[in-house]
Amino acid sequence: MSEKPIDWNLLRKVRNHTADDRERAVFEAWLQSDPRHRAYYERLCAGANRSPEPLRLDESFAELRRKLKPRAVVKSRSLPLRYAGVAAVMLLCVAGVVWQQFRNRHEMERVCEILAREYRPASDKAMLIVGDASYDLGEKEDLHLDIAGGRIENEGRERLKYSADDRTRAVENRLVVPRGGFYSVCLKDGSVVTLNAESELVYPSVFDEECREVSLRGEAFFEVAHEENRPFYVRVNGYRIQVLGTRFNVSAYADEPLHHTTLVEGSVRILSESAPDAEILLHPGEQFSREVATERSQVSRVDTKRFTSWMEGEFVFENSSLGEVLRSVSRWYDFRYEITDPTLEKYTFSGQISMKGTSDYLFRVLHEAYIPVTLRYEEGVLYLDRR
Repeated sequence: MSEKPIDWNLLRKVRNHTADDRERAVFEAWLQSDPRHRAYYERLCAGANRSPEPLRLDESFAELRRKLKPRAVVKSRSLPLRYAGVAAVMLLCVAGVVWQQFRNRHEMERVCEILAREYRPASDKAMLIVGDASYDLGEKEDLHLDIAGGRIENEGRERLKYSADDRTRAVENRLVVPRGGFYSVCLKDGSVVTLNAESELVYPSVFDEECREVSLRGEAFFEVAHEENRPFYVRVNGYRIQVLGTRFNVSAYADEPLHHTTLVEGSVRILSESAPDAEILLHPGEQFSREVATERSQVSRVDTKRFTSWMEGEFVFENSSLGEVLRSVSRWYDFRYEITDPTLEKYTFSGQISMKGTSDYLFRVLHEAYIPVTLRYEEGVLYLDRR
């Protein structure tokens, strides 16, 4: 692949003739910047134009036999008989390899069709748990709850809003977003939290007078309302984030080896639970990363778009391992998978893909990028085998 990451969504638009003038200009600039870009795009077009249907076994075998037969006949007059047998074995082996390639391509198409049909992009759905009661927000277009003087209602189908009066007492709320979903909530103080797929936020219906605190599992983007005398805290596994008013992203999935806090605007402090006196101050464009297994951490400057692109409906990967890519994509489309050959984990991927597209697009890209993976789909599980 080229030095510059490929915008797969842009390539798809160009191929489908849906790109606008600006996108065409960006594509042409990318195409001219490196001869490998043009070569890759030509291979991509050639691959897209090939028929996915396999040749009949007798046809492919006959074609190979026709090509190899003249050479084999000449050799048979001057070489011992055993070499004719070797040629026949080679012919069968080559035919078998070709047939297997066609078979793999056909199976790839079959699995991609299943993925596109069965697994759609995430939609606005969540479960709200208040005390012993639970409410399915994916099914309720209108929600109006009065709890101890407070009021919970939904704005549209993808955001909760809290309001309260002086009689309101704090009640614990739990907003649970499943795989294949997303949702946001406007808290009593005006702060907005948007949750990605497979995430959970725990918060009170009203905050106390001294501080505001929530707990997160999974991933969320925070837009915290500024209150100088009442800091906002986000508690995740192993540390707390102290905020006065800012925009930042937190990724703390249980199955990820690294947890990230990425600051877009304002400033935050990272407070370690194991070392209460240790504080780390982040500035815009900086990211705090923590290894879950070792608790080692570091601060680095990053392109924040890569870690907040999901808010704009895009997957952005940069030298991401196949496992990392699949964990992210499978949460969004809610499918189960298994990598049968651990050596596939070493392959990395850089690119940009729309989160609004069908779930099979990523696998077509991986196939065209010559990553040696083939797909099987059995009993609701996607298997990635080495080809």
